[in-house]
Amino acid sequence: MKMIKKAIPLSADLAGKFMILCGLLCAVPLLTGLFYPPQPGELEAFSIPAGVSILTGLGVCWKAHAQDPDVPRPLQIQKSGSFVLFAWLYGILIGALPFVLAG
Repeated sequence: MKMIKKAIPLSADLAGKFMILCGLLCAVPLLTGLFYPPQPGELEAFSIPAGVSILTGLGVCWKAHAQDPDVPRPLQIQKSGSFVLFAWLYGILIGALPFVLAG
């Protein structure tokens, strides 16, 4: 029973790395500020979600434990499914947040 509780939640280490990746991808539009004059509020709209995502991802990675390689295959599939669900929901949230903040 202890192994089932340990295997079903998604891998926190992988989730943290995904959060950092989403934050870095959200920060890419900030590079256009070097070449084009930014509109008021544009830089803040992308930097706030990027910064929050990167810092949250770093915190999750820092607190996460290494994955257990001895987890049975059916439980690994269940863990993968929960990570995919998390990735879609988090990606949609972080991807939409700059446009919500910019108005």
